[in-house]
Amino acid sequence: MDDPVSLLATCSAIVCATAEQATINTRTAMISSSSMMNMLLFADCLQVSPPLSTSSS
Repeated sequence: MDDPVSLLATCSAIVCATAEQATINTRTAMISSSSMMNMLLFADCLQVSPPLSTSSS
């Protein structure tokens, strides 16, 4: 483990794994937040649409 090549390979593997995990976490957070926004928008539409439909008919 003292040769610099294996040390460099280990370090790069750790960095790659950490970066990949961070990317997955960020993507998951973005997906969950966007789905929450969609749910809120959907709830707003449900609250708004009955008066609109009754007034138009």
